[in-house]
Amino acid sequence: MRSISPKKPVSQSWSCVRLAPGEGRTVMSLIVSEFFKPCTPYNIWMASKKTTLSRRELFGRLVGQSRSQTRAEQAPDEHPAAHRADELLRAGEYQKASELYARLILKDPDFLQAYRRLGWCHLRLEQTAEARRVLEELLEREADDATALLYVGLAHAMDGEAEKAVTVWRHVHDYNRIVVQREVNLILFLSDSGDAPAADNLVERIERVIAEQNVMPGSQGTYF
Repeated sequence: MRSISPKKPVSQSWSCVRLAPGEGRTVMSLIVSEFFKPCTPYNIWMASKKTTLSRRELFGRLVGQSRSQTRAEQAPDEHPAAHRADELLRAGEYQKASELYARLILKDPDFLQAYRRLGWCHLRLEQTAEARRVLEELLEREADDATALLYVGLAHAMDGEAEKAVTVWRHVHDYNRIVVQREVNLILFLSDSGDAPAADNLVERIERVIAEQNVMPGSQGTYF
């Protein structure tokens, strides 16, 4: 008579991924965020690309996401070229800076800050389509990235597409940068009240508050 092997306990299906000390809490927060994300167009778009995953595959993917986020935060120290790119950006050498940021992204696609700053360089060069392309690549990795959403909306406004800009800004929620968030909220209020600003006025407003936010004390006040 053929023997039947007992089923493995459910807990063993999770044990194939080894966590470093301190990673458990980070992974758990990612699990929570995975199932309780706000329903934005970008999240719906991302969800449409997903396939059914086993628990083990999902857990492994979330661990990988956690480690990618950690690498992204450490990226400036790991990439000396980033310091040179930042210097060029602050000096207004947007073309040269953009070339360095593009190379950094090719070297490390998880270097999220490089996408934001490359997008900003393209905006300063009035290359709005290219800016959106770069920023949408970032949004594929971080669907709720407030800086990327702000810049995508700004690109639409620069193209004269005020309605599209406002639609994107409805998903900007960045209360660590209150100067910009307050202006975004005001723009949304005016739009909902039937007094929507024109596209050129939107560009002026957002560029002004970005400049104001950038001189606020603390690293969280810096957009580029």
